[in-house]
Amino acid sequence: MSLRLELDELEQPFREAAMKKYGYSKGALQKASREAVRKWVHEQQGLPIVKDPFRLMRGILKQYRGKITSVELQHEARTLWVK
Repeated sequence: MSLRLELDELEQPFREAAMKKYGYSKGALQKASREAVRKWVHEQQGLPIVKDPFRLMRGILKQYRGKITSVELQHEARTLWVK
């Protein structure tokens, strides 16, 4: 799906920020746009933005260390991740 936006006074600062983060290559604006929309949607839904989901899951599953098998741990991680 494509979406067309008019940014008016935000266009130049957005372009500069996108180029600083993603470089002066093809697709930089697209990556920055996706990131911006993703953050906005998460904010509107009240969802936290997780930078490292694997680290988060390790912290959540720490209580199970040594108590269940690796397969059971995978199943538990899957059910927790869905929640």
